[in-house]
Amino acid sequence: TDYLKNKGLMEFLNREIKWVNASKGLICSLENTGYHGQLPADKELMVIRIAQEAMQNTLKHAEATHLHIRIGHNEKLFKMTITDNGKGFSHTGSPSDGLGLQSMYQRAELIKAKLDIQSAGTGTTLTLLIPEEAGKTAQKELKAMFPNQKKAPLL
Repeated sequence: TDYLKNKGLMEFLNREIKWVNASKGLICSLENTGYHGQLPADKELMVIRIAQEAMQNTLKHAEATHLHIRIGHNEKLFKMTITDNGKGFSHTGSPSDGLGLQSMYQRAELIKAKLDIQSAGTGTTLTLLIPEEAGKTAQKELKAMFPNQKKAPLL
């Protein structure tokens, strides 16, 4: 875990993609538009774990030939999309979906992210959205309420 926190999301993804391309018979690609490590380390670690699970699901179950990961970030939103061209699967978001899917949804919830998984006979697309931290908004509101304090009080 410390290794992942120190290396970060992009280094992790680049390493994993090289490994997949070299050894798994799957063409894997990565696209980054605007992400340069802006997420806090704890959130980035959860993103890494979600990406790791999604990639493993593709390798184990999808019978895909291509996997594409797109990372994007702007002042309002972090977005990760993982798409494969595999056989897809049906899921309901219920406990019967399996521990891997459940853990991805739980991790997304822990970091106040939205996780959406769409799957059909032509592949699967996972989309993870993390809005600009709600905590920053709360801190700004507290600072406005207590303008004479150097630090806003903690809740």
